[in-house]
Amino acid sequence: AQQGRAPSRSDHGGWCSAGWKVGHRQGMHGSALADAARTGNLLLLDGCSAQEVLRNRAGRACAVRATLRRGGGSHEIVVRGRGVVVAGGALQTPLLLRRSGLKNPHIGRHLHLHPAMTIFGRFRDPIDFVKGAPMTTVSRVVEDQDGRGYGAKIWVPNFHPVTWAALLPWQGSREYKSAFAGFSHAAPLISLVRDQSEGRIWVDSDGRPRVSYTMGSTDKAHLLTAVEHAARILAAAGAQEVHSAHNIVEPFTVEASAAGEQPSLEAWLGRLRAAGLPELSASLGSAHQMSTCRMAGRPELGAVRPTGEAWEVPGLFVADTSTFPTASGVNPMWTCAAIAHRVSQSVKRHLDATPDIAEPRSNQRARRAAWACAPCACARAASPRAARTGERV
Repeated sequence: AQQGRAPSRSDHGGWCSAGWKVGHRQGMHGSALADAARTGNLLLLDGCSAQEVLRNRAGRACAVRATLRRGGGSHEIVVRGRGVVVAGGALQTPLLLRRSGLKNPHIGRHLHLHPAMTIFGRFRDPIDFVKGAPMTTVSRVVEDQDGRGYGAKIWVPNFHPVTWAALLPWQGSREYKSAFAGFSHAAPLISLVRDQSEGRIWVDSDGRPRVSYTMGSTDKAHLLTAVEHAARILAAAGAQEVHSAHNIVEPFTVEASAAGEQPSLEAWLGRLRAAGLPELSASLGSAHQMSTCRMAGRPELGAVRPTGEAWEVPGLFVADTSTFPTASGVNPMWTCAAIAHRVSQSVKRHLDATPDIAEPRSNQRARRAAWACAPCACARAASPRAARTGERV
């Protein structure tokens, strides 16, 4: 996201991993949403939470009931349209579909997380890895460990100091302060596994989202193999120390005069392997959530069609990472964009074949709400005039 103030120098845009102050590296608000806004047909409702997808008498998606927060209060609205597109991500999309009455057993299941572990080296000279472009280098040496495309990639990241603080292992206050104080001399590597393990997301009795995920032994082995390679990379690059993400494995001090094989490094890696990945013993993370409404050719295998349309509700489309049939094994940004483009073509055909905006069934909560209109709720929002007057676009 764009940051709010101009940089002090023309070559310094700020924390690139958290945004670019001059706006050159922006997300959707600086690209696709800006293009949509220029058409005059985009209505953004800030502070709005979708509660339920509504259907007409024929069972087709025709509206979204939502809660709009303004000032100190909130009120219910309904956004009507000729179809509905849900893009809440792999954690929120399945919850909305469940609240909307969909019962496909694959909704909320098959959660993939791309479990990742950070290992870092401490160097004599400053690295300042937080500066510059992020994720510019990747090693694919262990990306296929089983002959089926499952393994792990090793990435060169850049972290904001706050992220760095969260990922450091806890080996006592002295070691933690020392590691954080050496931030500018550190060089981290991320090992990211294409996971075969699956989790699920659901809502508990209090209405709060809950995630359950247990990493399987195969994925753990793939991840540890990548971490070993990352440690060797750091040692070969001249690191003075190598730190794992384990709370129970001490940092490794690289022998200054060693060349070639280092028995002490191999012994340290042996302790790393022996430690394994027991729960709460190592700092793991996930930046990619996928597959909780996966695409499939039959409803017995997935929640949505290959077109993105829900098997149970015509006119209801899903266009986010929840549709992935499996974990991508790589940052899912481009895959998600490709799926969104594919689904958008299906949405266009649906809109062409659906000239009228239908009214939700009377037994749903639509009649008690304020109204807004849109050609396709969430996908193509109404003009501000249509939202005010409730006219059909």
